[in-house]
Amino acid sequence: MERTRPCVFTGRILWIGLFLALSTGLSPASAAPLLQSGSRIAYNETVHGTITESSPEQQWSFTGHAGDLVLIDLHADSISSLDTYLTLLDANGSTLMSDDDSGDSTNSRIGPYALPAEGSYTIVAGRYSGSGAYTLELKDLRTIPVLVPEKPLVGVVNAGDPSDYFLIDTGNRSG
Repeated sequence: MERTRPCVFTGRILWIGLFLALSTGLSPASAAPLLQSGSRIAYNETVHGTITESSPEQQWSFTGHAGDLVLIDLHADSISSLDTYLTLLDANGSTLMSDDDSGDSTNSRIGPYALPAEGSYTIVAGRYSGSGAYTLELKDLRTIPVLVPEKPLVGVVNAGDPSDYFLIDTGNRSG
């Protein structure tokens, strides 16, 4: 039975490769911008993040169903220079919708938008320009209060939550 020796040459190549990878690594200043990802958001949830020069986008994933009616709002905090840009991707990473300024001022909004299929979706919170803190909201419009004839709905709009959403049921079932 012939005995085999470990290949010293292959081991040296691995050590040289490791050394080169560590010694020629990019410094943070010269590295490509980081894309933060891996965060989850749920329907009717609000999350916060920060867009910087080194992190110009952040990804938020959620699970949706065919026909879910979503509204996505991306708002820059009032003290930032951030001009937001919003993108909705399907499970394959294809762009379904994107928006620059459909929200108030330079904020972004997608929707109401009916999701085409069941699966994983990604919201990319990004920037057209600037940097700063942001607030991202994902609403499932099918779960919000419904205004119906002959039934009052009472609520409060305040500075902390300056808007609300309602569906209107006109009671007209013909057609």
